[in-house]
Amino acid sequence: DGKIVEEREYTYLMSTEGRSYLSSKRLYSYDDKDSLLEKKTFNSNGVNTDTILYKYVYDINDNWIGKKEYRNGFPKQITEREIGYFD
Repeated sequence: DGKIVEEREYTYLMSTEGRSYLSSKRLYSYDDKDSLLEKKTFNSNGVNTDTILYKYVYDINDNWIGKKEYRNGFPKQITEREIGYFD
């Protein structure tokens, strides 16, 4: 199965107390081929501020040859690639 990775970004206040606070958090979801499926960004209050979805087309060797990116539900980018194989 796929996996989920969490990344946290902290902002440090320059003071004698050396306090820090969570400024944003990102969650990355991957499929069983380790291709990124979704990236969600949350602000310090836990509100989702950005979501990027990725959809792939794979060749017979499980390499992606097409990738569509959607940002907050809207198409953003299409990437196609050609892979040559040698015997």
